[in-house]
Amino acid sequence: MPAKALFSDRREASATEDEHLTPSQKYGVVTQAEYMEITGTRVVLNLAGADTMKRVRPGDFVIHLRSFQGGIERSAVAGKVSLAYTVLTPRALVHGPFFRWLLKSDRYVQALRVTVNQLRDGQSIRYQDFGKIHLPVPSLPEQRAIADYLDRETAKIDALIEKQTKLIDRLRERRSQLRGNLVMARSHTARETTNYWFGSIPEHWSTPRLSHKASVVLGRMINAAAAGDDDVQLPYLAAGSIQPDALVLDDSKTLAVPAREVSKYELRAADVVVVEGGAGYGRSHVLPEGIPGWAFQNHVARVRARKDDVDTRYIRAVLEMCRLSGFFEANNRTATLPSLSREVLGALRIPCPPVDEQREIADHLDRETAKIDALIAKAERFTELARERRSALVTAAVTGQIDVTKGAA
Repeated sequence: MPAKALFSDRREASATEDEHLTPSQKYGVVTQAEYMEITGTRVVLNLAGADTMKRVRPGDFVIHLRSFQGGIERSAVAGKVSLAYTVLTPRALVHGPFFRWLLKSDRYVQALRVTVNQLRDGQSIRYQDFGKIHLPVPSLPEQRAIADYLDRETAKIDALIEKQTKLIDRLRERRSQLRGNLVMARSHTARETTNYWFGSIPEHWSTPRLSHKASVVLGRMINAAAAGDDDVQLPYLAAGSIQPDALVLDDSKTLAVPAREVSKYELRAADVVVVEGGAGYGRSHVLPEGIPGWAFQNHVARVRARKDDVDTRYIRAVLEMCRLSGFFEANNRTATLPSLSREVLGALRIPCPPVDEQREIADHLDRETAKIDALIAKAERFTELARERRSALVTAAVTGQIDVTKGAA
């Protein structure tokens, strides 16, 4: 049946005392107070338009601003929403819990995208567009059976996904602890270095400044003034490119570099790139190979070994230890955005064993983290397959491809 025969468009004006509601894909329709408590975010209330909002009654469906991604939520609570939302009231043939699943199914979302051309994020579906799509309508008893079946079966899958998610979190924590304890794990025959952040180290280790072992260079400003006609447009490594577990390169954005300075901003194999400022400051990676023809922006520092007496994999491990221990955060000297200046980075005292021992530590970390990464990848793949299974199960049930009444008590 066409959706307009199953749902009416509620245009009832809200009352001042009605609670503000927030529809979300993750939490459904909840009060704004509850949403703020759950997410820890602040929602700005549009009090000026509080008297011209739409009323929502329990059992209504709300089409919100991510409708092209399945953003049609069933509300269990009464309240009011912005006029930008579409509020649907079920008619007699509708069992709400069944249609909650149906309107979230992949098959329906695909039909919605085809029917409503050029729908983008930040737009809501109008009732007229929603009403065009034909929906399968089982009998009410079968709707109830399907809804109950999906409640049971998806709960089992969700429990497995949650278990794997917790496992992934534990593995990542274990990975961090492994890198965060590289010095302490080798503190045999230790001597005290109470003036430095790392405490005791083996007697034969030195404590040079990072700048004595490696050069530290900040990248070029993206909006730097043009230096002349010889500027070269180069793709660049941005701070956001340095993610916790990978480098994400995007060659669609470029910055201007004077031809004579191209070599200054080149990226070679074994260079360490470090986020200088912003939310991810202190994150770092060692480049396994050079990135010819690329530069790096001013919120990225490049650390390059001066001689062959240092393994930059070890340097990166030390920097990660600083980040995970909270040392960078505790010694951040800026009043606004956190940052890690070239001077602070270069002045950092590092625990420094002979290069052969550096390689041993780096090799050990590479082996152990590779094992953990393999377990993480396996758990992530299991989670991905479980989500695919969940999605397929929902679509099959709401479209009658499986008979959920078989074997039912």
